[in-house]
Amino acid sequence: MDIRINRFNVRYQGKIYGPGSVIYNVPEITGKDLVKESNGEMEELPLREETKEVTSQEETKKTPSQKVKESESTPGGEGGDPILSPVDPSKTVK
Repeated sequence: MDIRINRFNVRYQGKIYGPGSVIYNVPEITGKDLVKESNGEMEELPLREETKEVTSQEETKKTPSQKVKESESTPGGEGGDPILSPVDPSKTVK
């Protein structure tokens, strides 16, 4: 559970959180009690969607052809740049 601090400073696990700060991964029971007793000074944030992080080990297991196929299948390729066809410089110069 994540909690946003709306007013005042809050000390939690040795760190001080000020207004606008977010305390991430608070145990459910502790978080519910903190929000309930805060009189609006803290609020529970909606659940975050878990994202899968690709580790470097998973990336190195892929063969170069797999990496190329993945970049070709996504619009824009790797890094979001558009895939451009090769250009012959002699044909472009007048």
